[in-house]
Amino acid sequence: MKYFFKSMLIVLICIFVSSYTILACSLLFDVWFNTSLILPGDIIEPEQKFNFNAFISCIAGAILGGAILSITSIHRHLVISKNFECIHSYGYFLNPILTTITGVLAYSLFHGSFIFLTGNNLDLTTNSAPPYGFAAFGFVFGYNWDVTIKLLESLSKKIKLTGSPSK
Repeated sequence: MKYFFKSMLIVLICIFVSSYTILACSLLFDVWFNTSLILPGDIIEPEQKFNFNAFISCIAGAILGGAILSITSIHRHLVISKNFECIHSYGYFLNPILTTITGVLAYSLFHGSFIFLTGNNLDLTTNSAPPYGFAAFGFVFGYNWDVTIKLLESLSKKIKLTGSPSK
């Protein structure tokens, strides 16, 4: 019975990971080629279209990065080390939520640093270019989510949120 449950859980995880991988690829295809397969084409003002496309590309890239990590992890647990435990399933099911958050963070950091360093908004000069770089940046954040979390922890330790001046 335990073997059957574990086997069904592995199949469910594979279906789940495949589903959100296909969804992320569809989102990228939709944004990059303006196909309106998933996202309606008229929900965003034309002057904000690049920012929206970059935002979605960054999130979808992060989800794809997390999906690659999940697929390699499944392979490692099932084929190489042969030590898959049911407790591992939580990570696979929470991965899309975690990578979506890291995708939003990646977009915020990338977009915010661009504005800070150049003084320009991204959509003023690159409005017609597809946001491939955002997807790649999000992919790195999604694939290396553990490094991203450590970076956030070190940044939060350096920031003091008190109203009194430091001595």
